[in-house]
Amino acid sequence: NVSREEFVKMLVVAANLKEQKHYDFVDVTVDNWAYPYVMKAVTAGIVKGVTDTNFGTGNSISREDMATLAARVLGCSETVQSSEDFIDTDEISEYAKASVLLMKEKGIIKGYDDGSFRPKALSTRAEAAVIICRILDALASAE
Repeated sequence: NVSREEFVKMLVVAANLKEQKHYDFVDVTVDNWAYPYVMKAVTAGIVKGVTDTNFGTGNSISREDMATLAARVLGCSETVQSSEDFIDTDEISEYAKASVLLMKEKGIIKGYDDGSFRPKALSTRAEAAVIICRILDALASAE
């Protein structure tokens, strides 16, 4: 599985984010390897903590959270045009639903062969790598 901070690092590097402000998370101190990446992602509005003071370091990232962060890094905020949902769309958290469906519509994420998305499942390294590749392609074509 991929942790929150690992996926955030991948996004920050893919999007070439530079600006970094300091935020106080008790679990991401300045001596933590993930500190600059988390701070850049927070500064850019891509990620928030799991609480006001806790980033969630060491927590594996869910598929719905991965899709939400992907939508933010791509600056996607438009509404979903497609009516094709996953068979488990009703299991997607409300905060993530629009992002998941928009990333599906844009081809950034895909579901499983059975038509499900499995939003609460933890993301694997392979899934994260595929999403990062698709984000890189989307960013390159936007230039």
